[in-house]
Amino acid sequence: MLLTIGIPSYMNAGEVWFTIQCLRTYCSIDFSCTEILVVDNWGMVETSGRSVLQGYIKSCNNNNIRYVQYTEVVGVSAAKNKIFELARGKYVLCIDSHILLDKNFFKDMELPEGGDLVQGPLLLSDGGYHIDRLDSWENGFWTKWGRPIYDLPKHSVPIWANGAGMFLTSRKDWLGFNKNFIGFGGETGYIQEKYRMNGRKVLCNPKLVWQHLFFCYGKIKYPVTVEEKIRNYLFAYYEIGRDTTEIYNNFDYALVEDIDTKLVRPFL
Repeated sequence: MLLTIGIPSYMNAGEVWFTIQCLRTYCSIDFSCTEILVVDNWGMVETSGRSVLQGYIKSCNNNNIRYVQYTEVVGVSAAKNKIFELARGKYVLCIDSHILLDKNFFKDMELPEGGDLVQGPLLLSDGGYHIDRLDSWENGFWTKWGRPIYDLPKHSVPIWANGAGMFLTSRKDWLGFNKNFIGFGGETGYIQEKYRMNGRKVLCNPKLVWQHLFFCYGKIKYPVTVEEKIRNYLFAYYEIGRDTTEIYNNFDYALVEDIDTKLVRPFL
């Protein structure tokens, strides 16, 4: 198997349906060398004993569209780590469960060499693109979008970061999200820095255009708490050797100190 398309899901079977159907029809992926792996991080079952999402995957009647339930750790990063653990492909394209890819995405895709981390331009509603996220804090999140552009570069360019909703890398060279992450937050910025620290490149391939459903589906499905977000950032910063003062400055100092002392440092 050449490529695994990994999709983490949490309480959003409808969005997964649209994403997979887009891959099958609009993008026309080749199942002779590609699999789709859905990791259900919610796992709620009906009286039939099967979740709605599991039922949909079964109805596809395709051995290369797989469903795995994983609820031991609830969180975006945990589900994505599980994708890399279970993937059969030599390369893994990890996408959120509410992502649309350009129709030429797979036609133009260049598989990464040397274990690099490859991302692509995020298509905006006005036809512009975001190709990078910057090393800065905004509204309680580490990293913020750079200014949109309207003419894409001709070739891949180094970037500091991009959204974690779509990335491509080699399965065997996957460096992994911190095993202590739970819930939502901590991925973007951290995983790119981790790759650079290990001598890898972080690139934006202008041909790998993707869209992300941000505004139309209500609240983020994964439970989002300030405490878990702070906890994730602290584990991330300690792992990559970054000054945690930034975290203290962007949240309530006493809360950060309490989480740092009780929930983070004892496990380092």
